[in-house]
Amino acid sequence: MVAVASQEKNDNFATARSLAAVEQTYNRLTINAANDDDYYTMVPTNSGTLVVSTAFTHSQGNVDLQVLNSSQTQLGLSNSTTNSEQLSVAVIAGQTYYVLVFGASGATSPNYSLTVDVPAPAAPGDALENNDTFATARVLTPA
Repeated sequence: MVAVASQEKNDNFATARSLAAVEQTYNRLTINAANDDDYYTMVPTNSGTLVVSTAFTHSQGNVDLQVLNSSQTQLGLSNSTTNSEQLSVAVIAGQTYYVLVFGASGATSPNYSLTVDVPAPAAPGDALENNDTFATARVLTPA
């Protein structure tokens, strides 16, 4: 877990705070004022599914969550009325993505956490690869 009170000057795409492309939870984050949106950016090192979630106390302020691509196009939105939000989006290694955490309807939040689960590296192939089609099938011989 990482405390990230220092992440505060991250109120737009240009000042988005860079997150390491590793599984991590960032704690003690805040939305101090109405429209004090928090922007984060990351570049995954592996393609696959990126899972991003927030945890907070809804009665202290409802927080919503978006993931956007480098063109600032929304890839996912989580806007429930529970104590957490979660998104799973397909990502491509080496591409830039943004995570946006914001108060619903201008809400504030004195404390939220952000968890990032990045795609795992691809499993290594077996000793008989490349054999994924009928055309590339390998002949098995007894040992």
